Amino acid sequence: MIAPAMNSRTDGALTYQSLGQRKVLVERVVRAEQMSRLEAECSELGDLQVKLNFDRDARYRVVVNGIIEATAKISCHLCQEAVPYKLRTTFNATIASSEEQAEYWNLGEESSGLNIVVIEAPRLDIVELVEDELLLDLPGQVCTDLTCVNRPSMVYDEGAGDELQSEKDLAHNGDISNDNEIELDSTEELVDRQLPFLGLKAALQELGSVQDPEGQKGES
Repeated sequence: MIAPAMNSRTDGALTYQSLGQRKVLVERVVRAEQMSRLEAECSELGDLQVKLNFDRDARYRVVVNGIIEATAKISCHLCQEAVPYKLRTTFNATIASSEEQAEYWNLGEESSGLNIVVIEAPRLDIVELVEDELLLDLPGQVCTDLTCVNRPSMVYDEGAGDELQSEKDLAHNGDISNDNEIELDSTEELVDRQLPFLGLKAALQELGSVQDPEGQKGES
């Protein structure tokens, strides 16, 4: 274990390979301003307590188990007010020195569920190692208080609902009127088509009634 006296600026002398080989436990206090991307996601961020336990797996790859804790204030997803939140992240990672190495490790059958972190610099950089893990672990919802006074109302305006219903009724009535007009037009069109034949039939009947008496007279 690294002595507390090494909490200063000696991290740069510690390589990941040596940390893994020696199975070192690193404990540090990281200032909030060093985590610039994480700080941008929080309304307030306190200093972070970091514990990193290094080791090597069966294939002599460097692995690290980490615990990070901090106090923060994060904007509520509903009202955007700052909500106190205790940030605690745990992670396990296998450290690769390049994208090619990480890709090769991912091809192995034993890589299922392996969290591979690519860090090209050979020496320990706590911010680079843990900040992405913290960002991924930020909650999407920090406030679960259903009685919060800042919680937006989810009740709709009843008047607006009535107005919407009236509009639907008008639209429905309009559809009925349009249907009636279409039906009437179709009926008129049918009558127009039949009228010439009806007129012809009536004319023939009238002609027949005029000629019948004459025919009878001729026979007598």
